[in-house]
Amino acid sequence: MNKVNNQMSGYIDAMLYVMLASIAFVFLDDLCSDVEPLTALFVMSGIAIFCFNLLCLRNLKTVYDAILQNPFLFLMMSTALGLDWLCMVYATYLSDPFITMTSLFISSAFLGFFSLYRKSGTSSYRWSMLILVSSILILFFKYEIQKPGSTLFGILLGILAGLAFYIYMLTSEQLCARAKLTSIQVLATRFWVLFIGSSLFIHLDTLHAALKDNARPLIAVSIGSLVIPIFFNQQAIRKLGTATTSVIISLVPITTYLIYAFWNGNLVFTNLLIGLVITSALALPQIIGARS
Repeated sequence: MNKVNNQMSGYIDAMLYVMLASIAFVFLDDLCSDVEPLTALFVMSGIAIFCFNLLCLRNLKTVYDAILQNPFLFLMMSTALGLDWLCMVYATYLSDPFITMTSLFISSAFLGFFSLYRKSGTSSYRWSMLILVSSILILFFKYEIQKPGSTLFGILLGILAGLAFYIYMLTSEQLCARAKLTSIQVLATRFWVLFIGSSLFIHLDTLHAALKDNARPLIAVSIGSLVIPIFFNQQAIRKLGTATTSVIISLVPITTYLIYAFWNGNLVFTNLLIGLVITSALALPQIIGARS
């Protein structure tokens, strides 16, 4: 019974992440669009470090002792996260944000289905992977006609970000289990490589200008799109595992688009079609499983 309750709680956490991340994509991300990417990464990762370390202040020694005992997992987790964020931030400046964000979640869901297929051998997972590949092709051909040149770049960066995100989820799950850390304790450590790495490339004048002109938006984006959503994502990873979580959270593109379309009254058929194709990939194993 406890296992069932834990799984149900994990599904709720994953769906809360989907909703909160989608809302953040629609309403928050544009707040810092004029801040230089590396400066935004530095400030937002610093705010996230402060928040999560404050939340587990009493156990900080235990947390960092665990990190020192698992340096390889920590570096893999943090480096993968850094690559994910670097790809996403630069891609959104160079391509359509919907292209990159959708490619990220398709990529991570594909890896999730691949992992589930390897464990169970269930053929429906293989069909889901093929559907996800078709959604990438639809994304490319539809957007390449509208915006030639930048589409492929955005998709490739999104796929790379999705691969890095999946590696992050996998290593953070392993770190949680091996070091017996809670979600907040893992999150207290995950941004250090990103924070230190970005600090090497920012200019003090740029940082000062960003803090002077965009302090409140940076705090809002950090709390709204980093701190709160990723807590629920980490909870889902801990309860459901990386593969299942990566599949569920691929609902972010369709949820983001539906919120955007409802709020702005602007329905783009291409985005709706891609979202529905991704959703069908998620639903297929459940439909086949229910009939068998």
